[in-house]
Amino acid sequence: MSVALDESGVVWAWGGGGRNTLFSVDGGVPDRRLPTPIHGLPRIVRISASPAVIAGIDEQGRLWTVGYGLESGRAPSVSAKPEKLTGIVPLPAKAVDVDLGGFGMAIVLLENGQVWTWGHNSSGQLGLGHRQASATPVRVESISRIRAIRAFGEYALALTDDGDLLYWGGLYYEGGIGFHEIARHNIVSPAVLQRGTRAVELAAGGADFAYIDENGSAWYFGRNREGERGTGRASEKYNRKFVLTPQKSLWSR
Repeated sequence: MSVALDESGVVWAWGGGGRNTLFSVDGGVPDRRLPTPIHGLPRIVRISASPAVIAGIDEQGRLWTVGYGLESGRAPSVSAKPEKLTGIVPLPAKAVDVDLGGFGMAIVLLENGQVWTWGHNSSGQLGLGHRQASATPVRVESISRIRAIRAFGEYALALTDDGDLLYWGGLYYEGGIGFHEIARHNIVSPAVLQRGTRAVELAAGGADFAYIDENGSAWYFGRNREGERGTGRASEKYNRKFVLTPQKSLWSR
């Protein structure tokens, strides 16, 4: 499923609508080959999506979800009708960012720097100090003053106001073989991966993650089997050790 947000604040969705997707709940349509507007939402300014859920932040900083599954933030979560998430769990500040990039989990950043998570938690990807899933948002109490978030698979990243890069969860690739030391035991609470990054933007992927600093340079953490680091080299053999030290890409400023 693909989603888009137009300049008028309308959310559109199209593509696969199989058994475990949003469209399978919304009328059981097996496939939508043309963009379809999601009705019932206010004017949205930011979106994120998983195969079964779309999340949107409106102009007032309220968080909405449509779909089903644990990442919808509703319990029981079986609905295709838009529902205001803040009506389920009162959030103490406006939402400024949301990411459903994790497998069945969601993470939201509030205006006051707090981070809230919910969904599946088998690898500690909610950052709550345990591995119990949550159908409704819970604050990650151990961190504050956060200004950026990202999630993918079974891990999440956060960036503090001081530029510290935080990590929690489990990072896997190649069928779960070859995960690095920090992820091997599944970090269930946020840990500092690098201090003072001067990062302004985060990106997360299946076997790697990166950030762009205030000078426009890109820095990469991860494997390099196929030249993912962008340094002009690729590892000749598959290396199970995940590179913890960031490397600067050639196309950086």
